Amino acid sequence: MTASTQVETRLKGTPLSDGCTVARVCLFNDQRHRHLPVRRVAPANVDREIDRFRKAVDLADERLDTIRRLVETKVGRAEAGIFARNG
Repeated sequence: MTASTQVETRLKGTPLSDGCTVARVCLFNDQRHRHLPVRRVAPANVDREIDRFRKAVDLADERLDTIRRLVETKVGRAEAGIFARNG
C-alpha cells in the first residue's frame, strides 16, 4: 500500500464570499487574456449588439436562479446565496 501525500497551498486574496472551501481554484492572471482579438462593432450594429448582450445577461440570470433554487432546496438558503444576483 502506498501512502498518498497531500500538499496544502494557502492563497491570500480577495474572497468572493465568506467561509472556507475545498475545491479547484481558478487564479486571476492579468496575462491570461492579453492576446484576445479586438472586435469592432459598426455604429449601425451597436443597438443590435447591446440587445444581444442584454439577452445573454438575462439568460445567465435565469440559469443562475435555477441553480440557486436547486441549491436552496437541496443544501440550504445560506449556501444558495452565492448564486443570488446582486444588482
